[in-house]
Amino acid sequence: MNHVVSNPDNVDVLGIKLNPIRYQALFSKIDDSIQNGAPKSIIAYTNLHGLYMYLKSKVVKDFYKASTVNYFDGMTVVLFAKALGYPIPTNYRMTLLDFIDEFFIHCKDNKYKVLWIGGEEDYLKIGIDRLKTKIPGLELDSINGFQKTEVYLDKINNVKPDIILLGLGQPRQEEWVLANKDKFDCKVIWCIGATIDYISGKVYMPPRWAGRIGMEWFFRLVSEPKRMWFRYFIEPLVVLTYFLRVKLSLINPNT
Repeated sequence: MNHVVSNPDNVDVLGIKLNPIRYQALFSKIDDSIQNGAPKSIIAYTNLHGLYMYLKSKVVKDFYKASTVNYFDGMTVVLFAKALGYPIPTNYRMTLLDFIDEFFIHCKDNKYKVLWIGGEEDYLKIGIDRLKTKIPGLELDSINGFQKTEVYLDKINNVKPDIILLGLGQPRQEEWVLANKDKFDCKVIWCIGATIDYISGKVYMPPRWAGRIGMEWFFRLVSEPKRMWFRYFIEPLVVLTYFLRVKLSLINPNT
């Protein structure tokens, strides 16, 4: 059964609304919020772990409903969308690490102030220094991910960023956005998970081609087996079971 996609910018995968979007279009949405007075952008990503968290966590479910942009971060999610009948090209899978240089160059060219929240202090400093060295003139501030909300709000009010990159991990970052998004004037809030750990070298960064063929999980499992075994062996079974139920209901609505 194929879906007739009346709004190609918004498709439903297991209850989550996703936007088939490339990073250039994402930049345009960011520009629209900052420069043209469009509503605040709350940017989410969905990979297999995100699907699992959506099924298990009300906070994550509410966050996805509140998000204004939600892109395909995992190849599995693209394949699920295809299996549900959505004609999503595989190159619509993207993660921030794939285009991080382009993003920060775009920020520099448009003189956007960026505040990075998250990560351990030492690794955060390494990662931020690397980004500033690579892109001179970038307005990028940061604060580690182990502070109280009041400290973060003070930092935001002092820096007055155009964009907040929130890397507190799921579901903490989603819970934080829901609780605090209306307490400050920042046009773009983007949840980015553990991105700083890869930039800083704390965690091995899989080759970028691995994500394009749906194999990034393998490199992450090998590099962090104790932390990732549940995510890559148990969570997929939970999500796949739910997916098969949804697929069966579409094929046979009376089941």
